[in-house]
Amino acid sequence: MVERADDAGVVASSVSIRPTYTFQDYFAWTGDPSMTDAVLGLDPTLPLGRPWDELLPPLSRDDLLSSSALRRSVASYAVLTLTGIGLSGVPVSRLQALPVGPTVVQGSATVTQTAPNALTVNQHSEKVIINWTSFNVGVRELVNFLQGGQHWQALNRDLSGAVSQIAGQVKAPGQFLLSNAAGVHITPTARIDVGALVATTANIPDSAFMAGKMQFNLAGRADGAVVNQGAITIGEGGMAALVAPGVENAGVVNARLGKVALASGNTFTIDLYGDQLV
Repeated sequence: MVERADDAGVVASSVSIRPTYTFQDYFAWTGDPSMTDAVLGLDPTLPLGRPWDELLPPLSRDDLLSSSALRRSVASYAVLTLTGIGLSGVPVSRLQALPVGPTVVQGSATVTQTAPNALTVNQHSEKVIINWTSFNVGVRELVNFLQGGQHWQALNRDLSGAVSQIAGQVKAPGQFLLSNAAGVHITPTARIDVGALVATTANIPDSAFMAGKMQFNLAGRADGAVVNQGAITIGEGGMAALVAPGVENAGVVNARLGKVALASGNTFTIDLYGDQLV
C-alpha cells in the first residue's frame, strides 16, 4: 500500500501496481497455509528465475488453481528445495505432483490413479502414445506401466512447456520414452526401473513411432536439457538414451549387458534392431 498526503494533510491510499508477494502468499491463496512455515527463508523466486512480484493476486482460489503450469512448477520447486532442508511437519500430500491430463492418441491404454501417490498405466497394445498436460513424479510417488514385455513401447509427451521433474519412481518392464521440449530433470530421489529408457527434448511424429521408425526429427527448445541425478536401472540387454542440446549425468545408470547413450543433439535416430546406438 502506498500512502501520500495532500496539502490539507489528508492521507490517501492507493495500491501499488507491482506489489511483492511471497511463497507464503501462494499457499495461502491455494488453501495450503500449513505449508507457509516450511518455506520461510527460501529464495523468493519461481522456477526459471521468475520473481514472485510478477504474480498478482487471483480473483478467486479457482482462478489460481486453474493455472496448472504454475501450480506444478511451484510444487516441483517445493519438492526439490524442501527435500534438501527437511520436511518436518509438512504433509507429504502437499508435495505430490503425479502426471495429469493423459490423452491416448495412438494405441490403447487406460490410466488409473490407484492410490493417492500412485498412478498405473495399463497398456493394452504393443505401442502407445500418450500426451500429458504435465508429466511429473513427486517424491514418494510411483508411476507404474503394466506392459506385455520388454519390447512394448510407451511414448509419453509432456506438453506443459515446463521441465518434467522426476523425483519419485517410474517402473515399466518395457520401453519408457519421455519427450519434453523444455527438458527432463531426474532428481537425486528418483528411481527409474524400466526395460529401456529414452528421455529427450526432441519429438517424433505419431506415424513414425507407430511404424517402428525411431526418428526423433522434431527438435525441442535450443536451451532444453536432460539431467540425471537419480538412479536408473535398465532391463538386461536394454538401453538408456538421454538426448538433448544439454545432457548431464550426476547419478547412476545401470544397464546389464545393455547400452547407455548420453548425446548432445537436437534430433536423433535410435536403431532398436541393429546395434541400438543413437
